[in-house]
Amino acid sequence: MDMNINSKSIKEVDVISVNNETIYICKYVRNDFIEKEWNEFIEYDNEHYRSTYNEECTTPYEVKRSWFTDTSQDAINHRWLLIKANQLIGRASVSYYTESSGSYTENKDTAEIFIDVHHLFRKRGYGTHLHNKVVSKLQEDKKTKIQSDYVLLCSAKFCKKHNYKVESARNISRLYKNDINFNQVENWSNLSQREIIIFNTVPDKYLEEFCDLYTSCGRMAPDYDGDYTASEQTTPAARRKNEKYWKSKGIVQYTAVSIESDGKLSGMTELDYFEKNSSHVDQGLTGVLKEYRGNKIGLQLKAALLLHMNQVNPSMKIIQTANNKKNVAMLAINETFGFQSYFNHYLVTKKLG
Repeated sequence: MDMNINSKSIKEVDVISVNNETIYICKYVRNDFIEKEWNEFIEYDNEHYRSTYNEECTTPYEVKRSWFTDTSQDAINHRWLLIKANQLIGRASVSYYTESSGSYTENKDTAEIFIDVHHLFRKRGYGTHLHNKVVSKLQEDKKTKIQSDYVLLCSAKFCKKHNYKVESARNISRLYKNDINFNQVENWSNLSQREIIIFNTVPDKYLEEFCDLYTSCGRMAPDYDGDYTASEQTTPAARRKNEKYWKSKGIVQYTAVSIESDGKLSGMTELDYFEKNSSHVDQGLTGVLKEYRGNKIGLQLKAALLLHMNQVNPSMKIIQTANNKKNVAMLAINETFGFQSYFNHYLVTKKLG
């Protein structure tokens, strides 16, 4: 993929010699890409997807471009391209929350990073140079912890080399619509007389309690038993901001919430998809407060929302979810629905001195 280091999108250039070859680590701003650069960048991203997951990426160009265009005010981002002979062969990014984010307080010293090198250019030390650039920037910005994730074996070796600690081993699973027994799902949705409401904008009357429920459910997930900090932390203001952001990006999100006889919220689950890629649906957070567990609320919630999703989005073909391998209860629910293991996914952290 061609990429010229003289592009107006590139703001800084570091020239580095690796094995007697000249490479360029270029800090850039995606919003300044011209049309040709957008095409090259998204084709690179599609190639990365193919080499990682061994299948074609079905996300339409316009969806990816919208997603890659920065509009959020809740995070600061720094990004670099790795260029060799005007060819894009790698990229890296850093993101951390601003004070306007509901997740800032518990993550103010933490940064999320992403690094990848084209599969034809790996094992040459290029990734290490990108990593050094990322770490240098984070030290400059006084961040003390890195969080990241990976799925590839080569990424596992890279993380071990750079002293990352695996905090969570996860299983990514898929449920295919053609395999769903919707009659059984309907039975599960009626397991009790408990009220279940479904919305894509949290009703004002439930907003504050829902934010407490969402945060509590997120923190209880086994993914965060170690040093990986939960992102499922929200406030009423942050939730409203997220709802506007999702709408601006063409993301359709539905949440199901269970309500007990005394009016208290006891559990929730969520599904979302891109309007222009509605065949692929992502399962978000599912959780039930500890005092209400053992009543099959999680099963009932997921069944009710799946039925609703099938009605509002008949083009749905795949539902994808991620769960910690220690989350026995949720894995059992997923198996009941017919989810099939797709690949492994790992959350990692690293302390910065």
